[in-house]
Amino acid sequence: MEKEELIRNLGANITMCFLEGCPRADKCVKHLAYKMFGDQKTHGKTVMPSSLKADGQCDQFEEAIAKRYAKGAQHIFDEVRMKHFAEIKARVVRILGGRTSYYRCMRGEKHALLNSADMYFNDFFDTASPDDPEAMRLTTSDIYDYIRKRAGSRAVTESITVFGRYLSNVPDIQKVHIASGTAYYVKYRKNER
Repeated sequence: MEKEELIRNLGANITMCFLEGCPRADKCVKHLAYKMFGDQKTHGKTVMPSSLKADGQCDQFEEAIAKRYAKGAQHIFDEVRMKHFAEIKARVVRILGGRTSYYRCMRGEKHALLNSADMYFNDFFDTASPDDPEAMRLTTSDIYDYIRKRAGSRAVTESITVFGRYLSNVPDIQKVHIASGTAYYVKYRKNER
């Protein structure tokens, strides 16, 4: 019942999965959405069969779990001294995933907080400029693999595609196009060296 309510709140444009034989289908929000709404829709976004690998892993798997939400943070900076305001606000903006999310929370709109890989990115990496001597040029998969190794593969629940979308929208991140895709300038956080 809780999962049905969760899926109902996601809206009608959710990507659906109709693949048979997936070992994780009963936990995947996309497969559960198909079970709930599949007979009502005639077209829409779907998961392609090539997403399901021979070992049972799926590139598009998203676990059907309730997420924490931030709502109404009007007084968050009341006790902050003005000299610290800009730095703290920048950190909050980064934690929430950007200025749009920040202002939605400040206005009191319900907004989902970061996914697991997104939170781990903020724990392990900082954005960097190309001239920074500590800067590394890493692809999405390099960063994703590092996070999965450090946090454990079970700790990261979303696909690399979802993580890539998040990474491309990180505020102040600099990127460069290379032969194998896009690389991002990042550096390890102080505690990661």
